Amino acid sequence: MPSASRTELKPLVELVAANYALVARDLLNPMLELLRLSRLCTGDAESFLILLVIAVRVTEDPQFRASSVEDLVPLAELPSRGTNIRSIAASLDMPKETVRRKVAELAEAGWVVRREGELTLSGRVFTDLANLKRSLEELAARNYLTVHELLAREGEATGTGPAEERTLPAP
Repeated sequence: MPSASRTELKPLVELVAANYALVARDLLNPMLELLRLSRLCTGDAESFLILLVIAVRVTEDPQFRASSVEDLVPLAELPSRGTNIRSIAASLDMPKETVRRKVAELAEAGWVVRREGELTLSGRVFTDLANLKRSLEELAARNYLTVHELLAREGEATGTGPAEERTLPAP
């Protein structure tokens, strides 16, 4: 599933922006819940951001993308394109020492694995952070439904066809 480019997203972003007052609550509530859970799981926003950066690198790996969650859970370390402390610090505009300290905490919790200077996640994140994963899935589903409903309203308002015939562009 390739990521949509900014050009491909532009019409949807404009639709959401034009109807922001209508959909803001539907977009913000799941995000608030995700951030609340992240704080409970990792203890602070910086650790959560670091975990997310490592997770993005994991999800970019073809072996990861071809696996099921059931295949990944027992793994000591997940397949990953890899990242390192310097790269994380640069991408988050965070001091390297802060990243180093937070990565050590995440490794101690068993969620991050270090190998030859590269960082990845352990399969344990799927079980230990199941509520967080579920919240991410709900956030994606709710945002999809919110945009889908906007598209349906727009189609009905402009007479471009029944809502059930309209589909969202591929991500």
